[in-house]
Amino acid sequence: MEIVFRHSDRLYTGSLKDISLGGVYIETYSVNQFSKKDIVTISIPFASGQKNLKRKGCIKWLNNAGFAVEFM
Repeated sequence: MEIVFRHSDRLYTGSLKDISLGGVYIETYSVNQFSKKDIVTISIPFASGQKNLKRKGCIKWLNNAGFAVEFM
């Protein structure tokens, strides 16, 4: 699922690869612009496409493809 997320007043796109009650894993080509402990706001679209769920979280770890976010 394609998503949009915000960090430092910039918008980025990525693919939501895993989600749980505690957080998400996002793959993004912009991974090299982030660091552990950065705060991001994720916008996850509802299946209907009419609304988005917005959640704030902290980046817990990164790899070459993306990063894991723990919801706050």
